[in-house]
Formats: sequence, C-alpha cells, structure tokens
Amino acid sequence: LSTDEIKEMDVAGMIIGSHGVNHNPFINLTLEESKREIEESFSFLNDLIQNNPVKTFCYPHGLPHTFRNTDIKFLESNQVDFSFAVESKDLTNSDILENPHSLPRYDCNEFNHGSAFNPKRR
Repeated sequence: LSTDEIKEMDVAGMIIGSHGVNHNPFINLTLEESKREIEESFSFLNDLIQNNPVKTFCYPHGLPHTFRNTDIKFLESNQVDFSFAVESKDLTNSDILENPHSLPRYDCNEFNHGSAFNPKRR
C-alpha cells in the first residue's frame, strides 16, 4: 500500500494494523531486532494516520513457530490490543479472551482476489 492508500483507508474508518518493517519472521531475529521491527512499524503508522491509533499487530509470516512468547510480552507491554497469527479458522470469543496475542486469521492468499502476488497490481 502507498501512504496515500493507508491514509484513505484510515479516513474511511478502516482499522489499520502493524505488521513489522521488513517482514522477517521474528524467530529469525534477536529480541532487540524484533522489538525494533515492532516499534518502527507502529511509529511509522501512527505518524501517518490521524483517526485511529494503531493497536493491532499481525506477525510477519504468522505461523505459530515464527514468533516467540517474548514477542507477545513486548506487544502486551506496549498496550497492543490484539495480535494475529495465520491459522485459517474463524475467530471465537474464547480466542479473544484466552489468546488475544495469537488470534487466528485467514491468509489473504486463500481468497479469490486476495493474492499478494497478483500480476495485475503492478
């Protein structure tokens, strides 16, 4: 997304979430590097948008083995409301109450028009 597209989505009332800066799986980074990914991404987005502070996060690559409990603790300590992993299932109330920093979500590539590799988008 361009910065103008992000601003347009914000003005339209969409919830904008953070996703890291370089899209590296946190498991491949030191704790300090993953913290920097989180902080810089939130800082960039919160400086860019006006209407809704960014309070959600989606782990890069998102599979359970790609992030650590220390990453979750860091997000919690920074008042992030919810974090999403890639687990293709519907979200339940139980998920929200029991695992707010490992919520399931569908991968965009699972939808007909959601592929991140859509050649028409270039």
